[in-house]
Amino acid sequence: MRNLEKAGPVELKRYDHFDPAVFEQFLELEHGGWKGRHGTSILSDPQTVAYFRALDLFLLPTRREGFGMVFAEAMSQETPAIGPRLAPVDEIIVDGQTGLLVDDDRAESYAAAALSLLADPVRRAEFGAAARRRVRERFDERRPFARIEETYRRLLGARA
Repeated sequence: MRNLEKAGPVELKRYDHFDPAVFEQFLELEHGGWKGRHGTSILSDPQTVAYFRALDLFLLPTRREGFGMVFAEAMSQETPAIGPRLAPVDEIIVDGQTGLLVDDDRAESYAAAALSLLADPVRRAEFGAAARRRVRERFDERRPFARIEETYRRLLGARA
């Protein structure tokens, strides 16, 4: 298993109430976090990248997702993901190739999925490599711009 200590210290907090300071911190990260890129990663914070790279797998038993960005972020760092079989997560994770999709929201189902990957480092590495490729191919923001540019060049070339 990867060594999480290499990523540095992490402080986990549970918030049972709205904390304006935490919300401001989130907004700062959310709006300032897209300025730089690290290789093919869609992440910009080096410490977050290090955490995702240090993980053996990423598991998020969510019941709702707008896009599922956090799954793509983990996968961009060769970290296989485990999530619910619901849209849009099932469009990001390819079940049995880049991670595992869980059919129900029982903790036992997520634990079984996690244990199956933790017990098989070869499979986990294969999933991680496939996950990174999938994010690069499907979710790299440069790809749509390149296709648009190619279309314009083709159309302008046809007019000449």
